[in-house]
Amino acid sequence: YSDKYYVGLSTPHLTVNRFQSDNNSDIAFVRDRVYYILGGYVFDLSPNFKLKPYTNIRVPSGAPVQMDVNASLIYKDEVYLGFGVRPNTSVSVLFEWQIDNFRLGYAADIINNDSNVFGRSASEFMLNYTIFRKNTSNPSFTPTRYRYF
Repeated sequence: YSDKYYVGLSTPHLTVNRFQSDNNSDIAFVRDRVYYILGGYVFDLSPNFKLKPYTNIRVPSGAPVQMDVNASLIYKDEVYLGFGVRPNTSVSVLFEWQIDNFRLGYAADIINNDSNVFGRSASEFMLNYTIFRKNTSNPSFTPTRYRYF
């Protein structure tokens, strides 16, 4: 990775977990392994604007692959406006605002398929704090450089 791009592979569960009740019930649970492949890049459009396209591919065991395609427009490294698509499932919009060491954010997903179990949309709020680090060329504490990922 660098300040301009990243690629990654992750899995939140390294082992497959299985649960079955010993009390003659039909309760059974299996948590299969899921892999995530992700990547993104930041393009400089002008001194004030950047474009960050990125994707997240979800590869579950025994289920269809899912892919998120997203892009954010970044203004002066402070304001992020984004849009995302999960084909045949949902669209999302996001807003983030970098204020000194804090990043505040809001995202909304709008479901566009037939599943209506919990409603047709979801909202997320984010609060992020960047911890200071020591700059070796200057003995005073300075914040870490801006990271886009």
